[in-house]
Amino acid sequence: MPPTIDAAARAGSVIYYAVSSNAQGMYTLPVRGGYTYNVYAWYTTWPNDTPTVTPRQTTATVAAGETVVKDFSW
Repeated sequence: MPPTIDAAARAGSVIYYAVSSNAQGMYTLPVRGGYTYNVYAWYTTWPNDTPTVTPRQTTATVAAGETVVKDFSW
């Protein structure tokens, strides 16, 4: 699940980046190079009145000027 973006999150030292995929399921997220990032993804379906969330997690180390590809399988 995504973090709650509230006053405490905005005042903290952790930086959150967010992006949504396009109709083909592709996404682009520009970040600063030279860091390792925790990458979280979730897929929400509504089979009835209650949402079902399927989460995934991985890490990505991004060097300066590098493009990294991370795929999530559902």
